[in-house]
Amino acid sequence: MAGFQTDSQVMVWQVNDFKLDGLDMDCSKAASSYGLVVRDGSGQVLLSQLKSDKKKTGAYGSATHLYRGAAVGFQNCQISGYYGIRAIERAKVLATNCDISASGACFAMVDDNAPMEASITAEGCKTSGKKVELQEGATFEEM
Repeated sequence: MAGFQTDSQVMVWQVNDFKLDGLDMDCSKAASSYGLVVRDGSGQVLLSQLKSDKKKTGAYGSATHLYRGAAVGFQNCQISGYYGIRAIERAKVLATNCDISASGACFAMVDDNAPMEASITAEGCKTSGKKVELQEGATFEEM
């Protein structure tokens, strides 16, 4: 999918090798939205803008919600929300050259209701706000 614009969340469930290029997702006015949701899928998000409401604490303020066995690469994206990139359970993320602004955490691996084995690797990303929030069992690496 290329060049798509929406004011509501985008969900990718159990899709492998997906590619979102130029997605403009602004969930900041949605009453309850998890942002870009990827469950048990793998793929790439390129040159996209992902936005949620920084004032909504927790999951409904997340610009992304990646969980179960998700494996997602973000390249050259603008990401903004309470949580920027939120990976939980067994999700794996590689963020490259992204600009992330978050009031909760730019990179978040926290969930009170799930075991945590998530990992995020960040390469060349710019962050504004708290950089990382980790739960025991999660790993964050910055290159």
